[in-house]
Amino acid sequence: MKPDDYNFDVHGRVDGHGGGESNGNGGDDGRDGDNGTEVGGAGVNHLDVHGSELIFPHDKSEGHIATYDDHSVRYFTDEEDKVLMEEIRKRHWMGIKGHSIYEAISKMPYFVSRRRTPASLRERMRTLKYKVGYVYKVDKKNRLLKDANGNYIKTTQITSKLTPYSAEDDLLLCKTIYLKLDIVTDDKGFESVVFPTNFFDKFAIVYDTHTPESWRQRYKNYLSIFGIANYIKYYIMEVKNDEEPLPANIANKEWLQARKHIKKTDCPRLYFPNIPQENEFIDENLYYIALPAYDTKIFEFDNPFRNIKKEESEGFSPEPTSTSNVGTTEEANETEKPVEQATAGTNYDGFADEPTTEFIEVAFKKSYRKYGPPIDLAHVLDKKALINIFKQIFSVQGEKLAPRELSKRLLEEGVQEYYTVFLIYRCNSIKSLVLESLLNYVETGGAELLVMKPGIWSNKCIEMFEKHDPKLEKILKSYHGERGYVKQARWLKMSKMDFVR
Repeated sequence: MKPDDYNFDVHGRVDGHGGGESNGNGGDDGRDGDNGTEVGGAGVNHLDVHGSELIFPHDKSEGHIATYDDHSVRYFTDEEDKVLMEEIRKRHWMGIKGHSIYEAISKMPYFVSRRRTPASLRERMRTLKYKVGYVYKVDKKNRLLKDANGNYIKTTQITSKLTPYSAEDDLLLCKTIYLKLDIVTDDKGFESVVFPTNFFDKFAIVYDTHTPESWRQRYKNYLSIFGIANYIKYYIMEVKNDEEPLPANIANKEWLQARKHIKKTDCPRLYFPNIPQENEFIDENLYYIALPAYDTKIFEFDNPFRNIKKEESEGFSPEPTSTSNVGTTEEANETEKPVEQATAGTNYDGFADEPTTEFIEVAFKKSYRKYGPPIDLAHVLDKKALINIFKQIFSVQGEKLAPRELSKRLLEEGVQEYYTVFLIYRCNSIKSLVLESLLNYVETGGAELLVMKPGIWSNKCIEMFEKHDPKLEKILKSYHGERGYVKQARWLKMSKMDFVR
């Protein structure tokens, strides 16, 4: 069939020449098989589209109506292969191995009438090894060029245009899944994730370096095998060791192959080498790993499954315990005491701290502009009650803070997630200091973001640290202690925070 032997009119009619017989390629009973087949009836030329029915005028019985059977297999015909190849040659600039080109081609009436999805068209080209032979030249605006005779100009310079995945891309997707969705891990270490409808579509709107289908396939083909938690731990360890993290597909190929194998067998669980097994390691470090390429973008997503669970749990919440009754705990009585105002920093080698009244980190500053103040105190009717709630939340926290759980719990009480991260980061994860600064923010009417005392890194401390002056470093070590200084210095290095100058 020649390139121009088929055309479409506005009613969806397809005119073509050539046989409608199967080319003998493999079949599958799935909707979009890996071998390029798709559910439905056989495709034949010369057809009119009427809803979900196809009329085949040249069938044995004139005017025979065939309806697709969703449980049958439709093989790609020679004609469909030729049409697909021709359309790819016209759009090769979109990248013959990407998702966008097949999304565009699938919307053509020819393929719409045959119910060929972007996934099935792409899989078919994989089966054909992307052997298009040649493509048509285009100008700088991707318009097809023709020769003196009006024919498209052929060329063998074929555009691939695949955007490779970086380690930051993989961490971004893993981090989002880890924080936003619920993960269940089986005894072999494989994770199950329930993705809400259109999760990848919404994700790709914000992070448009890849298409929704590309992000989905990245998770399916690599990250689900590598393991979400495993990759996050690997990335953090590489940063801690001053190494450059690699994308999941090349970070540890032997690990990927082994995981693929044990998923199909009864082999015991395989642990990723040289990383902690417990997820507390992630919770302690994940918030401090910056992704500069995505700093300006924030993915707003409410997990509907978590909202349902929250509503169910709230429906059976126990009656609150009255703190006025005899026999109340020491913790409950303590909540009745007024919170002391922050005091000025103590002098250490001539150092006097100053109140922190604004964010100087670029990421936190952007979050403030996007989400508003850390706590909307204008709508808090009873500050004392809010302080009691905060104290109760921290009372169930262990000596070691769990940032992920704490952030979720405080968010339910109106504390912006970015502020919780900020407090943990500036207070060196010290539970008492985080709580003290949080309560101080309420008591000062939002005027002070942090308390001034050793262990809490104010803006002034950060600015001194950023100067890399040995004399100032000595002062900071004297004020915060050697251990506190080293820990904060490590976090600043890991997070690669950008500061407003």
